[in-house]
Order: sequence, then C-alpha cells, then structure tokens
Amino acid sequence: MGIYELYAAKARYYAESGYGIPGYTGDSWNKSELVNVIKKWPVIHQKNTPLYTNADEAIYFITGMHTVTVPDLLFNPNSSFFKVKRYYLIWFNNSDNDEVISLNDIVKREKLIKLYSFKDGAIYCLNCAF
Repeated sequence: MGIYELYAAKARYYAESGYGIPGYTGDSWNKSELVNVIKKWPVIHQKNTPLYTNADEAIYFITGMHTVTVPDLLFNPNSSFFKVKRYYLIWFNNSDNDEVISLNDIVKREKLIKLYSFKDGAIYCLNCAF
C-alpha cells in the first residue's frame, strides 16, 4: 500500500468514525427524527392508507416498510397519484431524488395537512381518518 492509499484509508476511517458510513447507514438517516417517528407511529402502518414519499428506497432500507414514490417530473397531469382520495406523504428534506415532483407541486393540487414537522422532513396527510 502506497502513501496515498494509506492517507486515504486513514481519512476515511476518521470520517466514518465521526459521521458514520455514508448512505442510508449514515447518522443523518439513522438518527433522523422523521425516521424514528415512522418506525414507531402506529397510524402510519394502517394497511388501508397508502404511503407516498420522495425517498422510498431509504424508508425500505431503514424500516422495511413499503411505500410508493411520488410521480416523477415527467408525470402525466392526470397521474393516478392525484386520484388517490386518502394517503400519507412522508417528505424528506435531505433526499437527493431530483427526479420526482416537488412538495410545492403537490401542495398546489392537494389540501394536505401537516401532521409532524422536523428539521429533516415532515409527514402530511390527505383526508386521513384518525
């Protein structure tokens, strides 16, 4: 191992020991207030109410829960998403999925109720029964 590789390995070690391994195993995801609520909130696990999100792969990887990704940017204005009468929307502020419609685009068409708000995201509801 050369000096460059040794330096790079040492730098990676210090970064990972301080911040966690990058990706969904990183601290920003695993210490997320939003993720902790998703794991514990029983209402969100109702089988008859769909869960939509801008980070379905993150939710599945961290919690094992199945969700549906909101429509992508090239969606049909008559997308089935906008025909759903009741759902929860889990929105992560730190998601880097730029291919899906924005939260602002959804709010323009839907009367969402913000149930929970955190630094890293929020949970919304459309016509949900509590």
